[in-house]
Amino acid sequence: MHHLIIQLLKPFINASAKKTLMQHFDKNAVRAILKNAWVEYAILKKEVSPEQNFGARIMVGLAIVSEAFYQQLLQKAGEQRAYQLFNEIAWDIYSKMGGLAYRLTSLTSKNKYDHLLKATRLFRAFPFSSPSYRWKDLPSEPGVVAFNCERCPVANYFKNRGNAQLGFNTWCQLDFRLAKLWGGTLSLTNTIAGGAEVCDFRWKVDERNSKNEP
Repeated sequence: MHHLIIQLLKPFINASAKKTLMQHFDKNAVRAILKNAWVEYAILKKEVSPEQNFGARIMVGLAIVSEAFYQQLLQKAGEQRAYQLFNEIAWDIYSKMGGLAYRLTSLTSKNKYDHLLKATRLFRAFPFSSPSYRWKDLPSEPGVVAFNCERCPVANYFKNRGNAQLGFNTWCQLDFRLAKLWGGTLSLTNTIAGGAEVCDFRWKVDERNSKNEP
């Protein structure tokens, strides 16, 4: 079922990829990148055991798509440029997901801290869902939403593929931009993809406007 969801998302993924890649490559090159990436995805997905819950299965499916696209970009552009191009494509998708979550949680939020808390909780409810993802809420100072991720299926996928650095330089980096989209900042000192035991998320609201929504 989750592979069907990936196929349903394919036109949107391709649209985001074209939006970025057409600025750097000609039409034939972009067409080849997309075609070859999806061929690679079809091969890679066969090697992965499914996660326990649906949201995590989708996220691992997208991690497979990420690897397939990155490998095509690597061949065309080299490592650093491939990371930059991939992150622009991924952000075009992730920002839409994050924007929807933020708009939905705005309906019941009392202030910016409450809004940030509910947005992060919504993402942890779906698609970054337990039990495949393991989350631990932590006490924190005022204005900070603090929790650890003790198991990350996406990080595990990249580590099992022998390319944890790819997960760290792509998926992990997107959350810093997401924090800004959600009106705050993110401190993420340790990550599973980076070799730590946990990802230590600390989301902080803009204290200057913490009492009232704009």
